[in-house]
Amino acid sequence: MYENVVYYHSPRHGNTSESHRMQDFNTGLEISCSPTEQKCYLGQINRSSYPDAATVITSVALMWKQGINSIQSEKALTVHHGFILNGTEITDLVFLSTQLRDFVTKLNYPLYPIVPLPKDAEFITGEFKDSNRNKRQLTDAHPCSDGSNAKQKYGYTEGNCDHLYFCKGGTGSNFNCASHHVYGIQYYTCVCCPEATRISQCGGCHKNVFAS
Repeated sequence: MYENVVYYHSPRHGNTSESHRMQDFNTGLEISCSPTEQKCYLGQINRSSYPDAATVITSVALMWKQGINSIQSEKALTVHHGFILNGTEITDLVFLSTQLRDFVTKLNYPLYPIVPLPKDAEFITGEFKDSNRNKRQLTDAHPCSDGSNAKQKYGYTEGNCDHLYFCKGGTGSNFNCASHHVYGIQYYTCVCCPEATRISQCGGCHKNVFAS
């Protein structure tokens, strides 16, 4: 454990994927890695869910004290963070802190940059499959039936999560601890006309990945 740097592992459960995460609160950067995909993702720490290293460490410790079954707690406040890819593989890691650099190097997965999902994102339904990549070669400049251009829309695939307890005030048993289920959501992106509501109506689909 380094000062203001936190690592934790979230096992696969329910419809969420296993993940390894390291957060460097000195730089504000975090890396989340998916053994299933064998990829890592670099983004900014969301301070609303992960305010500082001490809070996160306490939260993780309380989760394990409550027991692994607490992960399924129906009383938990669910928080969703959506992310999309924002560039190609990062191969020069010199700008990372020593801890983050060693973390991603040890796992030996490629590292990709991510940014939050746009606030004005529009969503479609349907299951993403590799075959969707080759359907209907729409582009952002493709004219739709109403004369407008096609635009990007997003669909949910799966994600990872952290089950945390954030406490306020008091000491010992007097702590007021709220349970939070923080999801990092994985999205696919398609190019769609305005009327499209399903992936089958769109084209140019590709997968974007979480790192909450």
